[in-house]
Amino acid sequence: MNQKLEKSVIILFGMSLVLNYVSKTFFYIDSVLIFLLTLFLVNDQNTSYKKLFEYKLPLILILSYTVLLVINFVNVTDNYSKNIGLIFHFLILYCLYYYLVISTNKNKNLNLILKTFFISISFLSILLIISFLSSIDIIYTIKNLKLITYNPSAYHSSQTFLTIGIGLLLYYLRKNLTSINIVLFIFVLFATFVVEGKTALITLFVGLFIYFISYMLLSKKLSLINFLGSIAIVCFSIYLMLYIRNDSISDFNINDFTSGRFNGWELYIDLISKKNTLFGFGIFGGKVLSEQGLLGFSHPHNIFIETLFTTGVIGLIVLIVLFILYIKKIYFIITSPEKKAIIITTFFTVFISSQGFWSIWSKNHVIPIMIIIAISLLLIEETEEI
Repeated sequence: MNQKLEKSVIILFGMSLVLNYVSKTFFYIDSVLIFLLTLFLVNDQNTSYKKLFEYKLPLILILSYTVLLVINFVNVTDNYSKNIGLIFHFLILYCLYYYLVISTNKNKNLNLILKTFFISISFLSILLIISFLSSIDIIYTIKNLKLITYNPSAYHSSQTFLTIGIGLLLYYLRKNLTSINIVLFIFVLFATFVVEGKTALITLFVGLFIYFISYMLLSKKLSLINFLGSIAIVCFSIYLMLYIRNDSISDFNINDFTSGRFNGWELYIDLISKKNTLFGFGIFGGKVLSEQGLLGFSHPHNIFIETLFTTGVIGLIVLIVLFILYIKKIYFIITSPEKKAIIITTFFTVFISSQGFWSIWSKNHVIPIMIIIAISLLLIEETEEI
């Protein structure tokens, strides 16, 4: 009974990013179910809760986020209840630690979560491609119970949740290299073009490039031809993206390319430099200023600028320390080239995507990314049979 229940939770984990993609409500319900069922399983199997909390990543995130919340008490701009709730969602990462490290079924769980992750994203990609070809948005038509015309902009940011997991998708594909899986992976690539999200596409291209280069470099198989060839493919992909979106290369404009965000970043930086604040403008400070007509964005769509803006210099230091800890983890890990390639790819895809759409005060943004980071780290955290 417990084994079947554990399997069900793992399937929920594997589908969590797609559930978040389709509906935030599904994602929140999914998260609560995972947490409650994990408590039941841990208690039923007499697993030590102390052992469960040996996993340091959630603890570091909770402490860091708590520091950011405390800093914001200096400039109260929003109701903190939603943001305090984000701390609960970090506990989901402890659930991952139980299933992928402590559980006696950890290897089966790892294979199942990656399989579910791969299949669910592939299925969603097929729906998006069908929507594109038929001009009928299948997902929103089902959600609204009326015919909705397909609009790629409805999926711009959501697709980035999936592309930051490109390392995990490639890892699963390498381990399960069949004709059907290759076709499904091609659907994922094509669906990212279909939604036309620049952040998602760039994350995808760079992720593919970094995974290939890091794996080849670590396994000492990288040649000059492979390196130049992969650069050529990335450049062609970016050109194809610009062509599909009707962006002119000859008349390239950084502000147009970033959908006006570059000017927004300049506005935020200008305001920060004038105020020279130590503690920032508070949670959702950009939203308050936007409502006053002072800024064009409710948040900067850039985690470093947003952290500096909302929590000041102290908050920015906290964020930088988090990144340094992750880089340190990557550097000192001794594992197989393919596993190390995953965490290197994950770091850079998260780094890139978070400069394009991520807000540090949104559960909808932060948690999917944290889950991707956790899975990538857990791949090399005591997951081999002793």
